[in-house]
Amino acid sequence: MNKNIDTAKIRQKAADYYRNGDFFCSEAIVKAIKDEFDLPLSDDVIAMASGFPVGMGGSGCTAGKWQEESWRSGCFSAGQGQRTQK
Repeated sequence: MNKNIDTAKIRQKAADYYRNGDFFCSEAIVKAIKDEFDLPLSDDVIAMASGFPVGMGGSGCTAGKWQEESWRSGCFSAGQGQRTQK
């Protein structure tokens, strides 16, 4: 895993993937992060982001990028916090 991360490079790589038509926005972000961090993950992780583009599964009512950001944040912080019980 690469720990020397250049966020500008990730941003540019994701934009290139998207503009070249290789991936939708959320897929491009996950692919760029996977590549730059050199994460030992299969491309199935990119497929997991495929439901987010064009507003949650094509609904057009919520930006898929924001949904993907929430999903990605959860992936990195899973198990880090305490759940409160009522």
